[in-house]
Amino acid sequence: MKPLNASITSGHAGTPGTLLTLLLLGLALSGCGSDSSPSAQSPVTPVAPAITTQPASQMVVAGQTATFTVTATGTAPLSYQWQKNGTAIGAATADSYTTPATTASDDGDQFTVVVSNAAGSVTSNAAALTVSAAPVAPTITTQPASQMVTAGQMATFTVTATGTAPLSYQWQKNGATIGAATAASYTTPATTAADNGDQFTVVVSNAAGSVTSNAAALTVNSAPVAPTITRQPASQTVTAGQTAAFTVTATGTAPLSYQWQKNGTAIGAATAASYTTPATTASDNGDQFTV
Repeated sequence: MKPLNASITSGHAGTPGTLLTLLLLGLALSGCGSDSSPSAQSPVTPVAPAITTQPASQMVVAGQTATFTVTATGTAPLSYQWQKNGTAIGAATADSYTTPATTASDDGDQFTVVVSNAAGSVTSNAAALTVSAAPVAPTITTQPASQMVTAGQMATFTVTATGTAPLSYQWQKNGATIGAATAASYTTPATTAADNGDQFTVVVSNAAGSVTSNAAALTVNSAPVAPTITRQPASQTVTAGQTAAFTVTATGTAPLSYQWQKNGTAIGAATAASYTTPATTASDNGDQFTV
């Protein structure tokens, strides 16, 4: 009731003063109906939940966890219930859900969430879980082999490795990285005598780790020198029935091979630095021997 702030004065006692007092009291009482107190307002109608950010699909490696999150509006309080492949997940009642450590069997699972309040409920879109196999560190199955070349030639080293792709390779010479040598095989430039004894290794790596190969040695031999005859075979004079021996001396990169010829025809088994004829006859007179 609004307070009545009125003063009544009358020169006469009796009814007129009483009547005025009652009229003022009635006006004060009639004002109570327009009092706008909170208890007189209409109740607020609750708003059903609406999802403003759907849970996103997740991709993890086996052994990792995945977290799904939803954002929703609506009259509080909002309640949440996450589901995996349509089945409610125990204690998953917040606006985000983190899985246990995943395994390969979780690959392809679908996660949804039901958001509800007093006015209704709404179910999110499904978010997929992709679980990749845990990466396997590289293992070298075929080590690079040592190579022997002649100066001026090139040498090729090759490695074979297994492990989760992609595998990367880095070849090293005497422990120092070789620029642009990042394939499973490496071919040297043309070698020189200075390359003799060099050691080649390769580091194979992926997301899970790395492994270094055994060292492969490079042996570089001097370039071969063609034969040079330093002493020619000498002509021989014998008596019929005697044998004749022819000898040659030559230099050059070993091994040297020999093939004696008689009148331009190769002599069987005559492959040493000297050749001795069978017992001669008159018909052998004038024969020509070369090697």
